Amino acid sequence: MKFNKIILTIAAAALTAVAANAEVYLVKGDKIVATYADDAVDYITFVKPATPPPTEVTYVDLGIELEPNASWAWSYLPFDVNEVLTTLGAPDVPSCRVVAYDADGNVPEYTAENNGYWFAADGTIGWWNNSNWAIFYKGDAAAKDDAKYSNWCICLNPSTKNLNGIAKIGFEYNGKVLMYAIEVTVLDEKPVEATNIVETRSMEVTLPVNTGDYAKTYATFEADSVVAKLGATAITDCKVASYGADNKAIAYSANNGYWYNTDGSVGAWGASAGWCIEFDATANAAAWQMCAYPNVSAITGVSKIGFEYKGKALMFDITVTLPTSAE
Repeated sequence: MKFNKIILTIAAAALTAVAANAEVYLVKGDKIVATYADDAVDYITFVKPATPPPTEVTYVDLGIELEPNASWAWSYLPFDVNEVLTTLGAPDVPSCRVVAYDADGNVPEYTAENNGYWFAADGTIGWWNNSNWAIFYKGDAAAKDDAKYSNWCICLNPSTKNLNGIAKIGFEYNGKVLMYAIEVTVLDEKPVEATNIVETRSMEVTLPVNTGDYAKTYATFEADSVVAKLGATAITDCKVASYGADNKAIAYSANNGYWYNTDGSVGAWGASAGWCIEFDATANAAAWQMCAYPNVSAITGVSKIGFEYKGKALMFDITVTLPTSAE
């Protein structure tokens, strides 16, 4: 009897039916490694091979210490761009693929910002709802002066505090990998109290009506004098803060800042919001970054925000005005 011959390679489907009156050959490359009679098997199960290992891996240790963050704000962790380009032979960092490996040695789909991963403290890759921190890359080759080009972005799950762990993530280019073992330390939550407000400064800002573009307005202040008054070495050493009636710091409702209600009190993004005040040192280290909530107009309110450093605070009373229209 002449048999039909079915040749199955290692890359075949996980479950392959076997035809009647057939010999089944298991082939690896161009070599037959096993032969099965048609009455010996009903099906053959194959294990999907792991992601081919890179030809060369370089390891780098990094670390960052963070305070608990209830607002999903990003923090930056710098890496050596020249080390990436020299080690991998890449033309720029965004040309590299961000990689991490699961327990089977595979590179899973991204779970954070489409270019990174959420990690549990034990290093396991997960999703935001079962992990402690996200590490991802947001660099753009056309904007190499932007902080995101030379930094990993790290976002904490708001429930994470008093925890330490190592996440492994890196860049791959043409089979070479530069892998980072990033030790993340999240401090315990320590409520800050405005026990010593050393100065309160006044500012007046008129914001354009937001017609949907969330245009930013920068309200400048004398950053050097703030630093000197608080005894810090740089404005980035200071913590942005606003305080409630109990003198305790209020949790952020924006990225390193707050959304304010139309009466000027601290609130949240939504129908009752009037404007937002944030501080982004990478965009402007001597200005509050502000924008109005969409379609809010013809209002004025006073919002309180400032900087705290080692128990001392310098506050700003910012009178915010939105005109009657977008004109």
